[in-house]
Amino acid sequence: MTSAGAGPVPARVPAIVPWVAAALVAVFLLTIYLGPYLRDPARIPPGLDTPGYVWRARAVAEQGLDALPSFRDRPGHPVLVSVLRDVTGATPLDLARTSPAVIATAIGLAAAALAWTGLRERASVGTALALGVAGSAFIAVTAIGYAANLLVDLFVVSALALALHVRSGGRGLAAIAVLVMAAAATHWLFAVLLVGLLVVAAVAEIAWPTDDGPEDDPGRSGRHLLVAVAVSAVLGGLTVLLAPSLPREIVAQTFEGDVGRRIERRLPPLAIGLTLPAAAAGAAAIAVVADPRRRRSLPVLVAWAAIAPAGLVAWYVFHLRLPPYRTAAVALGVPALIVLGAVLPAATFLERGRRTVAVVVGAVAVGATVWLVAMGAATWWRAEPAVERAEVAQAATLDAYLGTQPPGTAVVVPLPPDAVRPPRILRLGMDAAHADAAVLVPADLSAGTEPFVDEVLARHPDGTVVVFLDAYRPPPAGTGRALGDGVTLVHGPVPDGALSVPSTGSSVGELIRAAALALVVLVGAGLGWALALSRISAVAAVALAPALGAAALVVIGLVTGRLGLSYANGGGVAVAVAAAATGWLAWALRRTLERRGDRPTAAP
Repeated sequence: MTSAGAGPVPARVPAIVPWVAAALVAVFLLTIYLGPYLRDPARIPPGLDTPGYVWRARAVAEQGLDALPSFRDRPGHPVLVSVLRDVTGATPLDLARTSPAVIATAIGLAAAALAWTGLRERASVGTALALGVAGSAFIAVTAIGYAANLLVDLFVVSALALALHVRSGGRGLAAIAVLVMAAAATHWLFAVLLVGLLVVAAVAEIAWPTDDGPEDDPGRSGRHLLVAVAVSAVLGGLTVLLAPSLPREIVAQTFEGDVGRRIERRLPPLAIGLTLPAAAAGAAAIAVVADPRRRRSLPVLVAWAAIAPAGLVAWYVFHLRLPPYRTAAVALGVPALIVLGAVLPAATFLERGRRTVAVVVGAVAVGATVWLVAMGAATWWRAEPAVERAEVAQAATLDAYLGTQPPGTAVVVPLPPDAVRPPRILRLGMDAAHADAAVLVPADLSAGTEPFVDEVLARHPDGTVVVFLDAYRPPPAGTGRALGDGVTLVHGPVPDGALSVPSTGSSVGELIRAAALALVVLVGAGLGWALALSRISAVAAVALAPALGAAALVVIGLVTGRLGLSYANGGGVAVAVAAAATGWLAWALRRTLERRGDRPTAAP
């Protein structure tokens, strides 16, 4: 008997086991990444870059793709969030709270599919790989503020799962192309890394063909994969052309001191001094102990893990503008090798009848997986937001006030003299248009507030208002009119009555609903594509569906956005319906063609 989505397993293992494993993986990962918010639903999402991602997604959702204010060559993440916002009805803050959990869970399911379809292993192997990769600090660190990178991780894991499936004679080349296109739209630099990993997988198959290929044409699957990768790279390049702007530089990083602080904060949780040697030991164990079929996965896994040390060399030796915490975090081959380095030898010993050794090595695999998950959970739960909830509430009050003013009203927010502060608070708590209309200005109030206001009015358009936020600078005592806690109007129309300020908090029920509905949308949008573009089992198709659903939403959403269609007021729903409908249509077409091909031809 063959377990659905896995390699040969004993007949006593029910076919339902992989389904149960997939469900447990999803529940466990959702619990880890939603946990801090289930304990405190009003918690502000962590990460210095999180406000920027919220701001970009708000701009696209509220004003369209052309309004993307920064990193205009990477529209994938704001497009996906805009679609999910319209479908789920969740607030931008709630999506920022739940999206890491949804994407991390999708990565875990894709890792399970990699084991089941790419490596053709048991359900237990897929479970360990899913938890060890998606629950690791490599994913947790990325989830703390790097939403686009996290989304690309999903596309990378899924594309490699399909590439290894194709290597073994399966189908999935078109699905790989869709994933590469979505990765290019999300972060083209890491999409280049994905293409490189796919090339490694293809070349490895050509050099060391699997036993699953035709005996008269060894390496044919590898050649087909190599051609498909070339086509995917071209399609990815064309997808980048659909972005509002073309790439102009590799990394837009100007604050060297800030990079140094981020390195000090983000590299330690990855425990490179421990995880890299553990990954190397895992690779050695697979090479020495595992059978030839399992050893064939090593080239791509080692290349994937090698991104981490390569990034360190690039930064510290060649001084390239590639911060090492980014390259190290994307090297998911490190946790994958740590887990598989114990699991695959254990499986090999078990198949050879050496049960005692298999149990011992299996215990090592469990310990390694628990260690990775413990480090990842600790990293995620300890992450601190860059903005306090009281500060976000002040920005929301200012946003409500600007909502009572004519569109385009500019607002000046005073800062202390000679101060330079990023607008993270405004971007996290205000609509994109209002945040763009706010200007942070250092203010010398030694002569009083009125001279400063006169100077502001002389330099800014008519109708400009001046509002103090305590988050940036409290006003002098007795100045202006309070609009809310920590918000003081010193120049501008006084609103009639109290402002209607939406809550910046949430509830456990709202967060669970938003996360569950978003995951259902991704599965619904991608399941038809998974079944249509690859011949895999139902459980593997469900495991890969969130990744393909996210990719379809990004690509279709990008095309419709370039056509000027809105993602709000039903536009996002239309994109989701189109992604799901076209996927199922492709599946139905494939089934029809297969049935026609199976019909016997009439005798002459």
